[in-house]
Amino acid sequence: MNVFIENPDAPHFVKKIAPHHVTLNSGEHTQSIMVFKDHVTPWPVNAFTDLSEAHFVELAQAHPELVILGTGKQQNFPDSALLKPLIKKQIGIEIMTNEAACRTFNLLVDDGRSVLLALIL
Repeated sequence: MNVFIENPDAPHFVKKIAPHHVTLNSGEHTQSIMVFKDHVTPWPVNAFTDLSEAHFVELAQAHPELVILGTGKQQNFPDSALLKPLIKKQIGIEIMTNEAACRTFNLLVDDGRSVLLALIL
């Protein structure tokens, strides 16, 4: 699915999402990643069932305004206890399919929001 938004001010935005890879304007990724407006880092999550509180601590340490968690082809909700690191820092989280997460990320980055996209691929 193409989700391209032309935004020359955003170094990283999603151009295309498929079940096992995502294409950003900066390149293609086949493993889970965290995407910020200005950089991309690997995220050591191989499957939704691998999520632990430590993964959410890592997301919270980035201090975004909002975390968008893409859980794959299906929307899955992590146990609320895992979200404590985000809740403690008053960081919002939205959980959705990867396609919806990528579209939402692009729109929010285009709007200048401080958003972190965490995709499980």
